[in-house]
Amino acid sequence: MANQEQATLALKNPHVIFEGDSFTLWTNQSGQFWNNTYVIVDRESGVLALVDPLDDCLENWSVFLEEQNRPLDSILITHAHIDHVAGVAQLLNAYPGVKIYAHADGVPLMKAEDIPMLTGGIETLEQYANQFSLPMYQPAESTDSLSEGDSIHIGKTTFEILYTPGHCPGHIAFQNRMTLISGDVIYKGSVGFTHIPGSDADVLADTILDKFMVLSDEVVIYPGHGNTTTIGDERATNPFIVEALGESS
Repeated sequence: MANQEQATLALKNPHVIFEGDSFTLWTNQSGQFWNNTYVIVDRESGVLALVDPLDDCLENWSVFLEEQNRPLDSILITHAHIDHVAGVAQLLNAYPGVKIYAHADGVPLMKAEDIPMLTGGIETLEQYANQFSLPMYQPAESTDSLSEGDSIHIGKTTFEILYTPGHCPGHIAFQNRMTLISGDVIYKGSVGFTHIPGSDADVLADTILDKFMVLSDEVVIYPGHGNTTTIGDERATNPFIVEALGESS
């Protein structure tokens, strides 16, 4: 039991998951759905960008952020489901002026404009948060919009934007060479759910085939939940993808 608790604590604490020539990728994992939050650190400038903050993000990352040579520069959002944006408002309060990058189609959900319509009937913000065992959600809004073909610069490091709908309106992914921060499109052995308004199984399948399966097998996927994987492993073993590839051939 002690070893299991130590392993869980290690995952919850920020740790390096990738170290490249131009940037270092840090991560931690928390929440009942094993959410991954990532921090991209440009090696030359020290510029920092944080990806998909859960509600405990400030608690888990504040010491790390205080130890850096620069303040947090930006927050990148793959998609606006509550378990990927619940920490945005807290981070904005702690780091005023931080830029929030997201796709425009996800803004209504981030702002909680119409919870029943966007969540399939959940009536209140409190109920919405309770569905994910999270505290009351604080609505937030992006400062900058990202779309297919755009690039985001984190110091000298550049990530290309892939528009990846199907799981959530305005879902995007971030790619730098062999690194793909994928949000909830693909997990190790599974794919994002498609049973609430704004999601669509056929659209998600097209996204996976047209945006991800055209990439090299060696591209490493850093998903929104669970363990890291690769395009090659998912192409060969993910039952949802194997089925989609068979139907498209």
